[in-house]
Amino acid sequence: MHDFDTILTEQFSFVKALKQKENKKLIVLRHNVTGNKVVKLTFDGEDLVYRILQAFSHPNLPEIFSVSQDESECTVIEEYIDGITVADVLQGGLYNEKGARAVASGVCCALDALHKKNIIHRDIKPENVMLD
Repeated sequence: MHDFDTILTEQFSFVKALKQKENKKLIVLRHNVTGNKVVKLTFDGEDLVYRILQAFSHPNLPEIFSVSQDESECTVIEEYIDGITVADVLQGGLYNEKGARAVASGVCCALDALHKKNIIHRDIKPENVMLD
């Protein structure tokens, strides 16, 4: 993992922390040359699901650029989605029927793609559904 972290440090700059728990850290980085943002996810555990996700693409799922595993943790570099969450929208009031259908359809489409790869998303909630 050391070489991977060195490459990240040389090529990217810290933008902000999104989430930090005991065994999970989510931060936004900016590429020093292109200016593009990515999300760096570090967690205790195995990389199998992210390796599967890295091998396919879906318009309603973030692209997985890189996956690295060492003895104790996994690091994933994925697409940064610049937008708001469903939770942000709901703070301003309820969706109208058309908006709710569009969001539900997109979520169902993404879940269908995951399920076809035998991946179960175990944390579906308004805070985890991004709208771009």
